[in-house]
Amino acid sequence: MNKSKRIAISLVAGVLAAALCMVYGSSIRSQAEQAQAQQQAQQQQMLERLGPEALRQFGGMVQNAQQQPQPDNKEAANGGQEQQG
Repeated sequence: MNKSKRIAISLVAGVLAAALCMVYGSSIRSQAEQAQAQQQAQQQQMLERLGPEALRQFGGMVQNAQQQPQPDNKEAANGGQEQQG
């Protein structure tokens, strides 16, 4: 086989490999999008089943957590050691 035929075969193989990679990448992307859409649909169904009462309870928990006093972080700021004066 002469050199020009080998080069042509190499180019065709390279182009074919690139095309297959693109098709594979597109397939993976499509599967990921389908999985994401399915997950969003499941979350929406769960939200609809739980209804507004669950949302009110969750909102109440968040508000209670925000209203609780935050611990004093002075010790954490200096590595847990007392300052010496």
